[in-house]
Amino acid sequence: MDRKYGTTVGGRREKRIKALCTMAKTRNQPKCPSMIDWTKKIRYIYTLEYYAAIKSDEFVSFVGTWMNLETIILSKLTQEQKAKHCMFSLRGEC
Repeated sequence: MDRKYGTTVGGRREKRIKALCTMAKTRNQPKCPSMIDWTKKIRYIYTLEYYAAIKSDEFVSFVGTWMNLETIILSKLTQEQKAKHCMFSLRGEC
């Protein structure tokens, strides 16, 4: 009888450990969006602004920003990466 009791308790422990590990995995997910999601969001925002400008006949003033969309996104990504690198750098040099 002790053996069965020990087995069921051990089985319960294993189930609890598995449940805790699963919960820990879901809690440790990164809270910031990935670069791909962030880029898609920025592109979507610029696309909405582009069509809003066309609709309101402000197209000419918006062309420069639209043509440089890739440059703007890349510069923002580069700035963020530099900031992260400086923040996590062991030497503290940028």
